[in-house]
Amino acid sequence: MILFVFLALKELDLSSFANTLAGISFSKESLQFYVVPIVLGVVYYVVDLRKVFFRKPIQQVVDNIYTRLLAPFRDHSKLKYHIDRLRSNPKLKQVFYKFVDSEPDLKSKSDIVRVNGLVLSSLADAAIISLLAFPIYVAFYIWKSTSYYLILAGCSLGAFLVIWLILLPLTLKKHIEYSDEQIDSILANNYSNLEKALLGLVSQNDGE
Repeated sequence: MILFVFLALKELDLSSFANTLAGISFSKESLQFYVVPIVLGVVYYVVDLRKVFFRKPIQQVVDNIYTRLLAPFRDHSKLKYHIDRLRSNPKLKQVFYKFVDSEPDLKSKSDIVRVNGLVLSSLADAAIISLLAFPIYVAFYIWKSTSYYLILAGCSLGAFLVIWLILLPLTLKKHIEYSDEQIDSILANNYSNLEKALLGLVSQNDGE
């Protein structure tokens, strides 16, 4: 975000900034220096834009985990009647992570998953910042009438498209592959314990 704001303000006359630091009244340029990043930060935080952009990828990961965990039990004598209820139970995700955190082999793989998840969330942030920067650069172009801001607007839009259409889907695919490896290990080595955990969730639901 700071980089985008810096580029947008690069050609503005900020000579009064030193005077501002010395306690002299704010000029238009120095106000822009302070106000633009503050406004963008407030909008980003209050509107929770990351949640808007990140909701679909995260939901894809969660849906895949639920589907893979429950698939072997669709013909189970008891669980087959509760698949849909289990799928909508938020505690199912806790069951998955309990296995991941308790098994040494799965725990080592979870470090890779966390790193990939960090990359995924960072890409979502970068996509949001690029998209927010686009209209700002266009506004500066209209105001200052210089091609510098038009180029930056094109770069920010191009960055958004590359991230949203290429990098984010590729990283999401890799994230799902990593979680699939964890689920395969759970099903291969902890099938009976998973069965007990799922039956426990059913019993909890029946008791509520």
